[in-house]
Amino acid sequence: MGIDDCHCGGATVSTDQSTYAPGNTITVTYSGLPGNPGDWIALAAAGSDNTSFLDYRYASGASGTATFTAPAAGSYVVRAFAQGSYTLLGSSAAFTVSGAAISTDQSSYAPGSTITVTYAGLPGNPGDWIAFAVAGSDNTSYVDYQYASGASGTATFSASTPGTYVVRAFAQGTYTRLAESASFTVTSLNAMISTDQSSYNSGVTVTVTYSGLTGTFGDWIAVAVAGSDNTSYLDYQYASGASGTAFFTAPANGSFVVRAFIHGTYTLAAQSAVFTTCDAGKECFVAHLDGSQEVGPNASTATGSGSVIFDPVTNNISYTLQHTVSGATMAHIHQAPVGVNGPVIVGFTLVGQGASGTATLTAGQATALHAAGLYMNVHSGAFPGGEIRGVLLPQ
Repeated sequence: MGIDDCHCGGATVSTDQSTYAPGNTITVTYSGLPGNPGDWIALAAAGSDNTSFLDYRYASGASGTATFTAPAAGSYVVRAFAQGSYTLLGSSAAFTVSGAAISTDQSSYAPGSTITVTYAGLPGNPGDWIAFAVAGSDNTSYVDYQYASGASGTATFSASTPGTYVVRAFAQGTYTRLAESASFTVTSLNAMISTDQSSYNSGVTVTVTYSGLTGTFGDWIAVAVAGSDNTSYLDYQYASGASGTAFFTAPANGSFVVRAFIHGTYTLAAQSAVFTTCDAGKECFVAHLDGSQEVGPNASTATGSGSVIFDPVTNNISYTLQHTVSGATMAHIHQAPVGVNGPVIVGFTLVGQGASGTATLTAGQATALHAAGLYMNVHSGAFPGGEIRGVLLPQ
């Protein structure tokens, strides 16, 4: 029997893990000691003489626990001794304090690029693993992971959402961290997207130009209702590279945007200016709503985008509205020139963060529409007289 697996006198000593990183807490469990005053537990280098130890604790009885701070990298044991002597009662199996190291090949990455990780000094046990995590996050939190291929090697991850990250090495399928890299960043994209016109007849071709995407598979372009959530879209195409063009059919009557997303996700890279569509023979009017247009102006950060499609033959309108007002209570079309509050002429039924519907204008209201005399307004509990407002202007 070797010095480090002794069970002299029936005492047993064990550690809670077989691998630790420097600075981790080592929890030792012992039992079967005589229970005499002066029985003690020692942390020592594996294979060292009984008189050699790095740290010690007095036992609290015949059985119990003791804790030590993991020292520098190496192989260690904990031993139980009798009554202040070097009479060995028991020793744990040897355990490892890892001198692991892990690093990335760059300190900054563009979204979509490959992060190459190099690690060394791992225990080499099955289940050792490498994690890609947000810098400063808990050890149990990670974005992606891979199992290590041995005590040393490489792993690759894909840079995606901009932010600050680290890579970490863990032991044997646990959250015992062996090493952490220096932090690195995934930078924001300098992406751009635009349409070839600001208004279209419904059904014609909308030509979209984009640039500054990652250029990797899964980047995509979407047509969506202006003001809608990023997860909502009417049509989409995959991008053909970091820059290029895409072609869509203009949807029916309304206000829309085109958006660029990366890697098959809803991570928004860029959004175009709003464009409008009208059926042939119709007239299109658009309102851009904010607090500065209210009478008097307010500091709300909410915004909105509205459109009216006017039929000059019948005076019928179809309208849409999308807004970011929190706790909106009402929304309307009012009649009055800029800088003046006017009466409601069309009431909206709010659904979520928007509204849509149809109405018929009087001859006088139609004249006011053409003279910038109609505006959209969204009201809230915080601003009962109106939080955001925008005049309807022809496109």
